[in-house]
Amino acid sequence: MAKRKIKHRGIIALIIVIVVALLLYGLVPTILNTSPSAMKDNNSYYISGRITSDITYNGFSAFTLEDNGKTITVEYNGTASIHAFVLVHGTYESGIFGSYLDANSVTPWYYSIS
Repeated sequence: MAKRKIKHRGIIALIIVIVVALLLYGLVPTILNTSPSAMKDNNSYYISGRITSDITYNGFSAFTLEDNGKTITVEYNGTASIHAFVLVHGTYESGIFGSYLDANSVTPWYYSIS
């Protein structure tokens, strides 16, 4: 009877660890996210959102990322998939033709808790 009780406690502990890990994973984009309106030139930021449009040429992408109704253009030396939810890290730049995020990394993210 005691072994059965220990086994059930182990299973419950494992389930709790998995649930906490999934919650933390879902919160990462929300915690790291910076609103495009708060970004300053030549500073590094994280932003998460859904890719709404993409132009890819020779492995270079320029895509629009939508984050809670706000959009920002992201330039990335790689490819991106439309409708994918991603976490982007890059440097904010603004110039004559508008502002954009020059991305160092674009990581697919499976879900976010906002």
